[in-house]
Amino acid sequence: MKKQIIILLLCFQTTLLIGQLKVLENNQPFDDVIKIDNSLFTNKKIVKLSLIYPNYSFKKNIVNLLTNKYGVFKNTQKFITWDLKNHDYLKNIKLDTLGNCSIDLKFINNTTPQSKENVLKEISKDLKRTLMLWQERKINNGEVYFVGHRGGLMDHFQENTSDILKYSKQAGISFMEVDILISNDDIPFIGHDWKYLETNLGINKQNDSLTISKARYKDGQKITFFSSLIASNQFLILDLIHNSIEEQHRIIQYIYKNYSKALKSHTYIQVDKLEMFQHIKDLDNQILVSYNVKRENTNNWEAGWIDKIKPKFNQMEMFVVNPSLIITKDFLEGFGEHAKKIIPVIYKDNTNEIIRMADLGFKFIMIDDIINVNHKLNEILLHK
Repeated sequence: MKKQIIILLLCFQTTLLIGQLKVLENNQPFDDVIKIDNSLFTNKKIVKLSLIYPNYSFKKNIVNLLTNKYGVFKNTQKFITWDLKNHDYLKNIKLDTLGNCSIDLKFINNTTPQSKENVLKEISKDLKRTLMLWQERKINNGEVYFVGHRGGLMDHFQENTSDILKYSKQAGISFMEVDILISNDDIPFIGHDWKYLETNLGINKQNDSLTISKARYKDGQKITFFSSLIASNQFLILDLIHNSIEEQHRIIQYIYKNYSKALKSHTYIQVDKLEMFQHIKDLDNQILVSYNVKRENTNNWEAGWIDKIKPKFNQMEMFVVNPSLIITKDFLEGFGEHAKKIIPVIYKDNTNEIIRMADLGFKFIMIDDIINVNHKLNEILLHK
């Protein structure tokens, strides 16, 4: 059930609830963490706001993150409290026994509705940073969040490995895309394709999970199984397109049986065939699906290719367009209002293409290596 945050504007004091909330927005993660209805500031005392916050966040994690940000806390039977005496607007932060967090704000009597709105927007951004939801990057006049293709550190670590999981978020990746394969005994693991695994690691589709667990990459890293991936508490896109239809069915069955909550809150299944998309939605319409739009599909289909997927637009939570070079004005017009769900994939971290996508208003952009991207962007944007 969708939950909401309530801000109580009584005596110019505001309470903002965050924490273990599950929000099923059709277009997440494309909304802001907090959505504010401007009209409610002037004529109502109760303002309802939507929050995108992962329901897999545990109380211990929230305590650690808030302590790093705000210092020592007081622990009572009902609450953990951080007192913020020297802050302009924040009065205190309280965490209850369930892990729900309330933030009290104080405004002076003559604070205008517009000023309150501006404060709340800034606090929204700060919460994203403090609670490690998204890490924004300013490009020209827009905020951009990077999605890591195969993890997002491909030039620095072996793709799809535990090092990627460990360091990508620290480096600034907000959302990770990884490729999923499945063993002969139905255990999903991270890997791009069987040809690579057989050539370089000597494992194939006939191997079971025990054999696969013993395989090593050149740098000695082990294969990462899905159970470890989902435990990393990342926002994820699970790309299944390098599997056969039968293998995709097996992967979806396993993940849905064992991790159905994740598939409805912060983990997207990515497919590129309508039959697979429909299979997923027939299984459970609340499963989040990313539809992969590839150049070869748009080139090879007849002129009305988009009409094939348009009837499903309302059910599709995300479109990953690969590469971004196929995105034109006509292309976007074909998607209409659903164009905001597009995540463009940048080929070889082309910095000029990243800037073009940012100028087109894309909020999430998929890149290969965030360290390279940030270095190139700094060189270009600092000398403009």
